[in-house]
Amino acid sequence: EITGNGPFDVAGVTIAGKSLTIRGAEGFEPVLVHKLELLQDADREKELRYGLAVRGSRLSLEGLRIQMDPDPRKKVAWTAISLDGGELRAVNCNFSQSNNTPSAGIELTGGSKLALQNCVLVGFARAIEMVASADQQVQLENCLVYSRVGLVARSPNPKDTFGITAQLHHCTFHVAEVVNLAALSGAAEFDSEGNIFHTDTFSTGMRPGASSSVVRKWDGRRNVFDLTRWLTSGGQAVRDVKDLETWRKYWKTKEEGSYTRAVPFAKSHQVGPFPHNTNPNDWRPTIDRLTPDHDPNDQ
Repeated sequence: EITGNGPFDVAGVTIAGKSLTIRGAEGFEPVLVHKLELLQDADREKELRYGLAVRGSRLSLEGLRIQMDPDPRKKVAWTAISLDGGELRAVNCNFSQSNNTPSAGIELTGGSKLALQNCVLVGFARAIEMVASADQQVQLENCLVYSRVGLVARSPNPKDTFGITAQLHHCTFHVAEVVNLAALSGAAEFDSEGNIFHTDTFSTGMRPGASSSVVRKWDGRRNVFDLTRWLTSGGQAVRDVKDLETWRKYWKTKEEGSYTRAVPFAKSHQVGPFPHNTNPNDWRPTIDRLTPDHDPNDQ
């Protein structure tokens, strides 16, 4: 338990072989900062490229703010939290990056499990990145994802068949792209309920290629789609998906209670810049219900 707000410097802190809970004491919201001055050897020392890491263990985070602004001069893979064969559970946490260095908020490898509740991911090139060297599981509940891309999954080897499952419940995605699976050769299954997708394009790569038969499943209900394009492949729109009705047909799902409409948030934001002090209350809809009752042009 941390009895202070910090900021506290971290880099390459690894949890292995045990379960650990890190929480802010009552009345505190500790800030853990990925310290630039500690990263002079990040080119050679891979563990310095992340703030916290879980290796075959379980980590619980409660009431923390984890911030990073990696050195743009170092062309390495940065990530705030790294999971390798481990489990991360986070409640009431804020993960953020305010500069433009390409980074991942949370990276999963080696058969990991991620569960976020009431959390915020701000400013990352890839808010959640899954490297499917084994099956990966992600659960998001009541979270705000305000980054470049929400979820990215890829296979380290094109012949790998490991896949991902993602449960997205009551979250808001304000991103340029919700999900990209263009480099994932394994299966992907999504369970989506009560989410707001405020995005330019839902996905520019739902499959490795237009002719790919790799398994993709979507089970959605009571979602709101506020978007410009649904799916694209190779820079071209997937012509089979042009509205909510064709989205249902594409996925062979009822998508019950879902709508397309512009969502009026309390405060308007662009996708960037991303300040560390981003207020998630800015994404509260300014109407009570996101249903066609409020707009006759809704579908």
